[in-house]
Amino acid sequence: MITNHQHLDMPWKLRVSRGENETDWINKFGYNPDIDTNTTPEDVWSGGGIYTFTADGGADYYISSSNDGDTQTVSIRLLTEDASGNWNQEDMSVTLQGQTKTAITPPSGDKPVRFYRGFNTGSTNFTGNVYIYENDTLTDGVPDTATKVRGVINAGENQTEMAIYTIPSGYKGYLWKGAISITSTIRSASMQIVRYARLHGGVFRVQGRISLDTSGSNWYQREYEGGLPPIPAKTDIKITVVTVSANAMAASAEFDIFLERL
Repeated sequence: MITNHQHLDMPWKLRVSRGENETDWINKFGYNPDIDTNTTPEDVWSGGGIYTFTADGGADYYISSSNDGDTQTVSIRLLTEDASGNWNQEDMSVTLQGQTKTAITPPSGDKPVRFYRGFNTGSTNFTGNVYIYENDTLTDGVPDTATKVRGVINAGENQTEMAIYTIPSGYKGYLWKGAISITSTIRSASMQIVRYARLHGGVFRVQGRISLDTSGSNWYQREYEGGLPPIPAKTDIKITVVTVSANAMAASAEFDIFLERL
């Protein structure tokens, strides 16, 4: 029997594919389509700007669309905080009611503290942009306060795009691979990107930095193969564009994390 803490004794992809219940594999990908010289820093996610995390203790989450005709079912994954302060992963489904604010109710009854992913499980594309957010007033289904938004599914994309992740309680994570690409209509445009991590209760620290240029290397990929130290539970990870040399630049980023139960 394979025991815990043997991630180096067997390839992690094989362990996950075998369905070992103490392991999981996370792929997070994000896209920010419009970054200007006067808007940086911006995180790589479909909402644009700097991402705001929910405070400890959690908050009620809601969902709505900017189009009143969107009534599809959305699959939601998030972390909730229990009475012991653990951040536990939960999956649920919620049916959109167009522009009407609809509660996202975790099966445990605990309050959400981190948002992971949302995607369309219906048979028709979203016509509007879909927002997941802490309680807020709405204008035509859109939250009035940008810092309340926790996830955005842009029209026609049918899934959130967020190069942002938090390690659940009861696990430690290993960063295995990362990739970044940039685009611009300007041939010689450049962008500087940082990978940040924040231990629970701490501040975001630089974990890696790279500069890309559309006239040369406009993409970057690296595999770590277990060479980095484990990432503790409740650690926030995000990819941030810190500077750009031109307006209307776009950035895509993704990373893979192997999770091992403690």
